[in-house]
Order: sequence, then C-alpha cells, then structure tokens
Amino acid sequence: LADSWFSSSENIKYIHATLEKQFIFALKSNRLIALNKEDKAKGRPVQGWVKGREFPVIFHRQVFTNKDDSTGTLYRISNDLSATAAPLKSATA
Repeated sequence: LADSWFSSSENIKYIHATLEKQFIFALKSNRLIALNKEDKAKGRPVQGWVKGREFPVIFHRQVFTNKDDSTGTLYRISNDLSATAAPLKSATA
C-alpha cells in the first residue's frame, strides 16, 4: 500500500514483476489509463492511470464529501484482480 508519490510506472512494474507482490497505490488524477487493449491501441486513455504497464489491474474511483461540503476524489489501482471495492475503498496510504 503506497500513496501517489510512489505510484510511478517503474515502481509498479518492479513490485508486480520483480517482487511478484500485490499492491494498492493511490493515484494522482492526471494519470492516464486505457480501460482495455482496444482503447490503448486507439490512443483513448481516460484520466486516471499510468501509460506503459503491460499487465491487468483494477481501478477504483471514490468520490467523497468533506466536512466543508466540498467534494474530493480518490483514485486507487491494484494488481490484485480478485479484490473487491471494499479493500480499495478502505485503504489508507
């Protein structure tokens, strides 16, 4: 589990391929994600995640209301394809 400071493509690839570990990373909203191989091939990324990774991940977006009634959005990504929204939603980095 790590915050967006550590969510570079290189770190994610290293944890997934070299360490063979599962991860949950917080993401910055300016990252790019292609939701499937077709979108990636056609250059249709969506705001959210990193270019360059070649393995499947799950992506979670959580919108919340702050005490001052402003809203915020948290983006998280994981290579644990069996994870439900619950661990991604409750993860704190």
